[in-house]
Amino acid sequence: MYDRIKAITSDSNQIHSIYSQLELNKGRLEIREVYVSKNLTGISQEWKGIKEVIKVKRNTKRNNGVSEEEAFFISSKPSHALTYFDGIRSH
Repeated sequence: MYDRIKAITSDSNQIHSIYSQLELNKGRLEIREVYVSKNLTGISQEWKGIKEVIKVKRNTKRNNGVSEEEAFFISSKPSHALTYFDGIRSH
């Protein structure tokens, strides 16, 4: 499932909502991007109720270099990338 969600959320043609935010905090620069897709092709039917798949991408630049992280989520409640951003960020 991980590979399928990663593939879906990496295809710009499958994304219906995007949000990004730039933040300077404690000497580091962070860019957070949220990508949301309603495309569930290839996701097992055992996951009942899924409405969207989400990718959060974090790029962080510090004095000692740059790091990139990706996290993936599923949701049973359709929403906008900004809503997911706020919820994931405050979790």
